[in-house]
Amino acid sequence: MENQNNSLFWKLTSKELLDELETTPEGLSGEQISTFQKQYGLNIIHKRKANLLVILIRQFTGNPLIIILGIATLFSYFLDQHISSYYIFGIIVASVLLGLWNEYSAEHTIDTLLKKISPTTLVIRNNEKIEVPVIDLTIGDIVLLSEGSIIPADIRFIDTKNLEMNESMLTGESKTVF
Repeated sequence: MENQNNSLFWKLTSKELLDELETTPEGLSGEQISTFQKQYGLNIIHKRKANLLVILIRQFTGNPLIIILGIATLFSYFLDQHISSYYIFGIIVASVLLGLWNEYSAEHTIDTLLKKISPTTLVIRNNEKIEVPVIDLTIGDIVLLSEGSIIPADIRFIDTKNLEMNESMLTGESKTVF
């Protein structure tokens, strides 16, 4: 499966690509699927677990108002306005704790939702069209897309007909980009 001739997959013809990926237009066999999944792993993006310390540090570095209030606290304290500096420090602590709680609960909610949904895609395996969970895709799978499909992995198109893609989500454009 290693690209022996160092050619880029996008440069290969469809036939060369299928040969390189050890697949056919009829799709992978069950044996190939298990071999490739063991060798390359599942089709998932590993992300780091939400760390409270990292989220806490982000509350200070991501909010310039907190830094300004911290400087104001120091000035107040060194100008013998101790009561004012305590109030400002209290506001900083309250802001950081609320931001920490809000961001941690948001990440926890997203993780919970992602565990509940299971996106699927249509593939050809053993010369049959079947719907499989996206995480079960592997190198060499023949993925079938239709209008409105979300591209489930990093794929190379073998054959297309009237293909148009809305790239505005990728480019950040406010209007549709084809």
